Amino acid sequence: MSNENTTEPAVKLTTSPELSKLFEAMAASQAEMADAAKDSTNPFFKSKYADLASVRAACTPALSKHGLCVIQFPFSDGPHVVLVTILGHSSGQWIRGELVSTAKATDPQSIGSVITYLRRYCLSAVAGIAAEDDDGNAASKPEEQQGRQQARGKHDHQADKDKARQAQSGEENQDAAKPKADDVLTSLKKKLNKGIGCKNAAEADAVIRFVNNAEPGLSTLAEVAAKPGAAASTLNNINHAGLPPEQIYADAMAQAGIVKGEPVAVGDEVPY
Repeated sequence: MSNENTTEPAVKLTTSPELSKLFEAMAASQAEMADAAKDSTNPFFKSKYADLASVRAACTPALSKHGLCVIQFPFSDGPHVVLVTILGHSSGQWIRGELVSTAKATDPQSIGSVITYLRRYCLSAVAGIAAEDDDGNAASKPEEQQGRQQARGKHDHQADKDKARQAQSGEENQDAAKPKADDVLTSLKKKLNKGIGCKNAAEADAVIRFVNNAEPGLSTLAEVAAKPGAAASTLNNINHAGLPPEQIYADAMAQAGIVKGEPVAVGDEVPY
């Protein structure tokens, strides 16, 4: 007979037979925690949120100080992703839970996005700290995205009407906004070149197609440069892909069938 205490079936939760020391340490830890800083931006909802790094920074020092640790193991079967989260104490006491979600596709970016999303939310829940919604748009299924896109469409329609009125009254200054857009595009080029390791325009386009899920009109650097806001959203997709730069590069090249890119001149210039 198992010594584990099990709660079924709503939540797959198991615990050690004793929890008193873990609870005591957790209470002391939470007294020292602050909410996670909302230092990242969701380009779809134009809102700030706390990413995984911010959540870890908010809770890990206090947890470790009181002998607590959080261990997370992701598993996937097709689009179905399971995240196992364990809260452990130095006494040997523990709590283990599972959370299941479904990615919109089975490519590495979609699976990685769901894993990152689940890790952040499970860690926030275990630690008891607040965090705001973010890249659930990348992790969600197509029907959920459709609802969000319809809501954004209504918002964008109203925004377009407001911009038209501003233009008529002379309140909109497009010349002031252009340098900012150019700065974002330059940052994207540098990210592709120095951050990801793209060596030419073909490789840069391959990475853009990969992180944007081959979305029509957002599959090349030229298309991204021509569409307002596309450079910012592409840069955000790279930063929140849930994959290290070398993995993004490798997966994008494999998807595009690029074996090896042409070398470029050594220097600080962006070659495309």
